[in-house]
Amino acid sequence: MDEKSTDEILEETLTEMTDKMADLIEEAKKAVEFKKMKEMFTLEAPSTEMFIEMAQINPKLSKSIKRPIYIGVPQGREGPIPHAHVYHNSSLNKKECSFIRLDIPEYSPHHDKIPLPRELEKSFISVLREEWPKYNITEKDGTTRAATGYEAAMDMWIDSNGLADNIVLNIDEETGVWIMPDYYELFSGDTDMESGITED
Repeated sequence: MDEKSTDEILEETLTEMTDKMADLIEEAKKAVEFKKMKEMFTLEAPSTEMFIEMAQINPKLSKSIKRPIYIGVPQGREGPIPHAHVYHNSSLNKKECSFIRLDIPEYSPHHDKIPLPRELEKSFISVLREEWPKYNITEKDGTTRAATGYEAAMDMWIDSNGLADNIVLNIDEETGVWIMPDYYELFSGDTDMESGITED
């Protein structure tokens, strides 16, 4: 029997850890208030910090699309600007990682600017736009539904890092949920991106 490659083992581990984290967050939301939930995820032991340092967004979709992508949300100690770490492949090498803001369509200024490769732009949009069945969001009228990847990313960021006073988010007046920035502005020149992922 062929042994699994390091990349396969890493992908399986990340998927399992992220799914478990999403389940834990949902349980915490049902059991405690927002502040208590935030305290619950502030773990002090170094051995546990490594498991919640980065939460991957919708790992199953991220692996299944034609050009896999790994979008992670830092869990603390990342400064006041909401952003995601967008790894270009399963190596999770920061030299092949774009740091993209969640509040506006720009690269995060407190990291090196590493542009997202053009062949991954549609994958990035797709993972953030599509629903993630493992993660729920509650609208202001109390309705609970599956969150999009973007909504999950924003929820995770705020829970773990908070928001600086000067960060202004675009919020849907009807639902009270965050609206994804127009990342077409960041990926200028992709006139066909609106149609989503294609099999080219």
